[in-house]
Amino acid sequence: MLKILKMDFSKEFNYLLFISGLVSGFILVLSFFDDASFSLSPVCLSISQYNTECSLCGMTRAFVAISNFDFGSAWTLNRAAIGLYLLFLINIFFALRRAFILISKQK
Repeated sequence: MLKILKMDFSKEFNYLLFISGLVSGFILVLSFFDDASFSLSPVCLSISQYNTECSLCGMTRAFVAISNFDFGSAWTLNRAAIGLYLLFLINIFFALRRAFILISKQK
């Protein structure tokens, strides 16, 4: 685990990590605003065309529930949401960490 934290990644990977962290952060911040997240989330094509739920159905509502600390509802809406939310948090942490490391190396 410590070797992964100390690895020196390529410049392109650092940019990719930072951009994915920004996207993850935007998604998580958006989930704190119920109306905005529901209006910006698209209608599921699987439900609209085939009348069946896909693996991501309920994910937006589950993220909003997690942001409101309602883990029971989140689990009911989509069981993968809690794990994906945690992965987003970890992604944000590592992206910010790499950004601070890169900034400190430039000084």
